[in-house]
Amino acid sequence: MSGAGSEEGAQAAPEEAPAQIPLHAYYALALLCVINALNFLDRSALALVLPQLKRELQLSDTVLGLISGLPFAVCYALCAIPAAWIADNWSRRRLITLGLAFWSACTMASAAVTSGVQLAAARFLLGAGESTGLPASASMIADLFTLRQRAIGFAALAASPYLGVLVGFPMIGWVTDQYGWRAAFVAAGAPGLVLALLFYLTVREPLRRTTRGASADAASPPLRETFVYLMRTPSYPWVVIGGALSAANFGSMFSWGPTYMTRVLDLGPQEIGHYFGAMRGLAGLAGALVAGALVAMLIKKHPLWQVWAPMLMALILFPSDAVFLFSTDPLVWQAALAFSAFLVAAIVATGYLLYVNIAPARMRATATALYLLVASLTGLTAGPLIVGVLNDLLVAQYGDAAIRYSMLAASFSSVLYALVLLLAARTWRRDMERALDR
Repeated sequence: MSGAGSEEGAQAAPEEAPAQIPLHAYYALALLCVINALNFLDRSALALVLPQLKRELQLSDTVLGLISGLPFAVCYALCAIPAAWIADNWSRRRLITLGLAFWSACTMASAAVTSGVQLAAARFLLGAGESTGLPASASMIADLFTLRQRAIGFAALAASPYLGVLVGFPMIGWVTDQYGWRAAFVAAGAPGLVLALLFYLTVREPLRRTTRGASADAASPPLRETFVYLMRTPSYPWVVIGGALSAANFGSMFSWGPTYMTRVLDLGPQEIGHYFGAMRGLAGLAGALVAGALVAMLIKKHPLWQVWAPMLMALILFPSDAVFLFSTDPLVWQAALAFSAFLVAAIVATGYLLYVNIAPARMRATATALYLLVASLTGLTAGPLIVGVLNDLLVAQYGDAAIRYSMLAASFSSVLYALVLLLAARTWRRDMERALDR
């Protein structure tokens, strides 16, 4: 644990040294994971209080549907790249601190809204604050851990939203039940203000290093030059396309999974909350951590396991989803649901390595933001939209069971993701070596 000091001063793990990971790196990683858990919890809190909020503000489902996703997604998309460029040029510690405090305040401000317009404005500003978090965190982790250690660091970061689900969702549910939806927004946002101060006072900005360990103190290139470099890195566009396909799978399953369980499996809200919340949370947490440890071992044998691992897991994901959608045996579909959640989290955890390790030190946050921008917009739009359109087309033939075929079609995007990574693998190792000293 380290105190506040000079911004570019000095705490960084020497990039290919065989020494153990220093304690300050573990501490910084732990706080970054808690911050990312709050990031997910704060954006998801609205979904947990929708019934109570709807009654008090007298908003229609259509309006609530638009407010839930569109303002946040639009602002996140507009701010992600500029925020990442700032992270590549300025103190990531300060940017994360300011962003966390801002989005926590926006979450708390949602407790005071009295109209749909005000709620939409709060969601819009929430997107601006949260756009600062993940790219800057990924850049810091890349400098805190060596190339072979990054798999573990990114696995922990990928697992952290599931921690937010396991711990935060029950807390928000209890507060909503006891004190109302306004208190729930306060409870969701307040911890972030405390954590922002703790992070600023106890974490130092790590020294930016190339993957080989040399200092990368030179200023980041202009944003246009960064884009040109990334687009001329042959594997990077394939990795981004793959991220969009993976997000489409996740978005369709997350958005329509509860509806499928209602229409086909005839489950009630409490049962759906158990299976789709607690079960996916535990399985996802395990998937991210296991994948990180496994890939960290495999890349000692061959660096391309960083690409092969998510590719193989994506191929397995499709049949796992199919078993979940078409099995009528409770034990079988429950096991398939948990295994699918395990694989999705594992794919996300190993996905960080695909773009961070082929980006120079001063471009890592921007490379992350561009990847997440495309992936998040796809996950929020294309995946759920495909299922909705196919539902309407197939309902006359299959009735309520149409959603099975619609979700299976959307799940096939995981197979396409694997094929795209196969294309990326042709040049990925060369692209990584090109970025080693930059």
